[in-house]
Amino acid sequence: MKRLVYIGIGLLLLGSCARPAAYFGKIEPPEEAVLRVGNGADPASLDPHRAPGSVEEQIVINLFEGLTEYDPVTLDPIPAVAEAWEVNERATRFRFHLRRTARWSNGRPVTAWDFVYSWRRALAPETASPNAYLLYYIRNAEAYNTGKVKVRDRRTGRFLTDAFGRELLLAPEELDRIRRGDVPSEARHLQELRRRLNDHPWEAVTVSAEAVGVRALDDATLEVEMEAPTAFFLKLTAIGVYRPVPREAIERYGRAWTRPEHIVSNGPFRLVEFTPGRRVVLEKNPLYWDAARVRLHRAVFYPYDEATTVLNLYKAGELDVLVSGLLPPYALRRLRQKRDYVSGPYLLSYFLLVNVRRPPLSDRRVRWALALAIDRERLCGRLLAAGQQPSGTFTPSDFQGTYPRPPGVGYDPERARQLLAAAGYPEGRGLRLRFLYNTGALHAQIAEAIQADWRRAFPFLRVELINQEWQVYLNTVRLGDFDIARRSFSADFSDPTSFLDSLLATSPNNPTGWANPQYDRLIQQANAEADGRRRMTLLARAEAVLLDDLPIIPIYSSVVSFLRK
Repeated sequence: MKRLVYIGIGLLLLGSCARPAAYFGKIEPPEEAVLRVGNGADPASLDPHRAPGSVEEQIVINLFEGLTEYDPVTLDPIPAVAEAWEVNERATRFRFHLRRTARWSNGRPVTAWDFVYSWRRALAPETASPNAYLLYYIRNAEAYNTGKVKVRDRRTGRFLTDAFGRELLLAPEELDRIRRGDVPSEARHLQELRRRLNDHPWEAVTVSAEAVGVRALDDATLEVEMEAPTAFFLKLTAIGVYRPVPREAIERYGRAWTRPEHIVSNGPFRLVEFTPGRRVVLEKNPLYWDAARVRLHRAVFYPYDEATTVLNLYKAGELDVLVSGLLPPYALRRLRQKRDYVSGPYLLSYFLLVNVRRPPLSDRRVRWALALAIDRERLCGRLLAAGQQPSGTFTPSDFQGTYPRPPGVGYDPERARQLLAAAGYPEGRGLRLRFLYNTGALHAQIAEAIQADWRRAFPFLRVELINQEWQVYLNTVRLGDFDIARRSFSADFSDPTSFLDSLLATSPNNPTGWANPQYDRLIQQANAEADGRRRMTLLARAEAVLLDDLPIIPIYSSVVSFLRK
């Protein structure tokens, strides 16, 4: 994850020396050190704990700084608010030493207590953070966030553990069923737990915020205790949900704390304007600990999502950067010849969410039929044309050869027709689906291409395409009011877990209604595995379970493709 505003000014200066014909857009640098970014949509929130996606992340990472940041080349963690850290041998305890020069924009020092408050707030159920699950590696974080309880043996004082040695977590309704003896026969894990509890006096223990495994040893020392060995934890601490927020502003202004007149931040920039539908303006924060290296004075983010419009604004010199996803497919072949076009591998999967709660999509045969009928090679080669790779898996990479990715779903329209007929919908007769996507030329064209593939395979299938503005779309998906919905997911950190964790039964990023205990157990087992190779093997087995059930339909793995001067 790179800070766009850091790299932009250097590229502008380099561009001013090149031949104008080599560039698509005007390359005269602005009079001031300002970067103008086409960002695609209005941010739904500038609260690091409530920001749902990349539109918000582009801005949030410049307002707030976490314990670490990512090296712009290797993506390895590098010091930020934390200038140093220590890790114990099993990677179950991390100690961070904060730099004493770190300041909030109101002049107050950034302390370890700020991180304790912030991580507890991100996990608080009332915050409803869409990314709280990324904190679940911390001891007691999941229990506090989900309201689940632990079970303690009254004789020994020890908590009961699961098959992986993790302290057992139960939903209150599961505990009630055990107490009443009303456990369904198919709930084998509860049946087994009931037998265990019958032999011991036990009690349910609710987990509070104070029990979460993060504490301040002093103003400049933060200690984090993990739920299980988590050797990759430093990859997480730069993610938005791990970034600190100002307690004094939140307690005084409530949800209005992110307004320009109220906000307090600790990153290289501060917010000076947010006019919905028009722009978000950031200015250099003079109190940032590393302000001397911040060369930009301002960054302006424009929420335009119509591809032709933003392309024309860029060409006219009104924008300096167009973020990935905004370039219209019809222009890519021409743009790829220009020096201001940038493309490269990107850890992003483009896929379809399938609402498995709704018949007939609850039938695995229907899901497989839809997946097998999509010609991914044709879509990537003819429509997208920016280097995207057709993919039948959820994870977009083998992570430098360390991850044995399982075989994915392919293209087999004949098999697709057989499956749909076996499910009771020969050639798609009697089957109607609503396909939801958010505003954007690329998303519309992909939806139309998939719709055409399905019509070729199933002539009588009826697919209604529904286009919604970004924030409306997010809410519709959150409510589960869809049959099929387009989705993309980019890595929060360079690891398969960044993708696979999002489809755990407890993840708020899983609106499909799909829950598979075997999948959840394999992910939990992998996250507790200290050996890197065995851990990757377990994650691959989990993805194989996911791809067998197909609550999502993979389409392609992405490339980063944008314009910058």
